[in-house]
Amino acid sequence: LNPATLTTRPEETAATISGRHIPVPCLPPPKPGWPRVLARLHAGEVVNVIAMEPYDELIGPALQAMWPGARVKVTAWNTNGCSLAELEAQAKSTGWPRFRADPTLTPPDLVIIAVPAAATAPSPEQFYRSYTWVLNWSLDFGPPGWDFLVVLPSVANPAADDRAGTADSQALTVVQGQDVPWLARAETDASAASTLLTRKIRHLLGPVA
Repeated sequence: LNPATLTTRPEETAATISGRHIPVPCLPPPKPGWPRVLARLHAGEVVNVIAMEPYDELIGPALQAMWPGARVKVTAWNTNGCSLAELEAQAKSTGWPRFRADPTLTPPDLVIIAVPAAATAPSPEQFYRSYTWVLNWSLDFGPPGWDFLVVLPSVANPAADDRAGTADSQALTVVQGQDVPWLARAETDASAASTLLTRKIRHLLGPVA
């Protein structure tokens, strides 16, 4: 690309990159980040969630606060005292391979991954590998697939917590390489984890919610 050919208008920049000129009014509206959850809410159906602690207790009230009458069934994923390698093994035994092996099981509509700061690994390389597989085993790559959210340790811990900050940085090296939504705490935001989660959900469900 020749930088001199780029303009400050987003549609012109996109046309230069893609070779196609699409007027902004013709662009489709953005899709919700949680299409499966939104469809279940619209239909009045139970939203099945698998969530790591403490979001197993926060997700139901957060959804119901924005969608009164929402029915939410949560399966808690206990991470207390687990190493990252142990969480990787749990993800393999409870993630998509389990539901592919037994079609009679009801798959989740949403999975929330929140690896705590205390779940460490012997080396940065092992952290990257294990965290990657926690995500890979927990995602559903086949259509329609369930919705997903990664919550970084900073959300449940103060931003000043050095361990949480380090864990955030390590996790982001993996999460940013995946096409999944994620939630972190801004350095200047002292809001409760429940508040941060509610804000993120409102964004993921979109204005149609």
